[in-house]
Amino acid sequence: MKLVLTRIYLLIFIASFPFSHIAMAQFNTDFKDEIAFKKYLVNNILDLDPIEGIWNTTITDKSYQLIEGRKVFPVSIGSEERMVIYKKDGAYKSYPSQGDLFIWDCEVEQIKISCYTFEKTAKNGVYLYKQWDNNDFHSYHEGYAYLDGATLSMSRSGTEMKSYSTQFNSWEFEGIKLSPNPDDIEAARRENSKPVEPDKVSGTGFVIGNTGYLVTANHVVEGMNYITVKDLRNEESKRYSCVVVERDKRNDLVILKIVDDGFGGFQNIPYTLRSNKVQVGEDVFTLGYPLKSSMGEEIKLTNGIVSASSGFDGDTTMMQISVPVQHGNSGGPLFDKNGDLIGVVVSKHNGAENVSYAVKVRELKKLLKSLTVSTLPASSLTTNKDLPSKVGILKDYVFIIEAGK
Repeated sequence: MKLVLTRIYLLIFIASFPFSHIAMAQFNTDFKDEIAFKKYLVNNILDLDPIEGIWNTTITDKSYQLIEGRKVFPVSIGSEERMVIYKKDGAYKSYPSQGDLFIWDCEVEQIKISCYTFEKTAKNGVYLYKQWDNNDFHSYHEGYAYLDGATLSMSRSGTEMKSYSTQFNSWEFEGIKLSPNPDDIEAARRENSKPVEPDKVSGTGFVIGNTGYLVTANHVVEGMNYITVKDLRNEESKRYSCVVVERDKRNDLVILKIVDDGFGGFQNIPYTLRSNKVQVGEDVFTLGYPLKSSMGEEIKLTNGIVSASSGFDGDTTMMQISVPVQHGNSGGPLFDKNGDLIGVVVSKHNGAENVSYAVKVRELKKLLKSLTVSTLPASSLTTNKDLPSKVGILKDYVFIIEAGK
């Protein structure tokens, strides 16, 4: 009888151990907590598999036996826990999210209790499951899980030979889905019905005429329904509406004109279009607004040299420059050391370091022939100034171009 009492005590000990003294269940590294997981469910509500969600589960293990003399009595151990099931890398994984059981982490072999993986079958609502053995990190039981609406059930039974007897194993799992529930689905519907911000792109543009004409790269504004110039001069922020008045798709150039009643015009444009040929090795620089979402809206200076007199794949309408440029620099002016305009920045080479391309100013001159914009100065007004002074003057004629659908 003493052995019987010991056996009963052992079973109670397993079922009611005070886990608060040991590391409690935590989420695996995919989600910080259940709130983060619920956000994942709501954000992906239309793409979820029915098995994905937060579940409240009851597990009944009837594998234990109590032996008194010649009699054998079945003993059931039941437990409840919350668990999450979600899809990752084509497989469905499950982890406890809270409760009185340790978390299982099958990937790093820290298995304790109740880790499952699920695999779809050809029969709707039926999944092949694997339950990993808490006593052996490399073994598992498998069977079928049945999904019926918000209920998930699994069971397993069999026999195991002992040295003196045959033991019957029986195990049942019942799960009720907690989330996504109708409230979650309604929240997702409301979230998805909110007006969507129009797709926006931004680039750089520069003044070419004092009545509101600007130049930028065609790819910045092509296919867009609205175009604005963002004016940050004098520590203010103003936006002016623009329209396209001339376009050169082949050379990726476009001329814009401000058509906003609040616009007062530009005065004393300080640069001119260079007339003589640009030489390889000349110092050049550009001003622009690259990656403004992360780098901010302060104008950026980058400089380098003319690396080649032709562009990508030998294109003679362009020049290669060593000036580092990023998204947002497109359409920016390329100046020589005197502050004369020699090109328009349009692209970079993704497969090479600091290899960028600018359309030569002669192509811009062709585009301007059909327009009466204004008279640029005969020569740059910044020729004899140092670079910081040049930038201080030129930056007031370089703007953010924003476009959207």
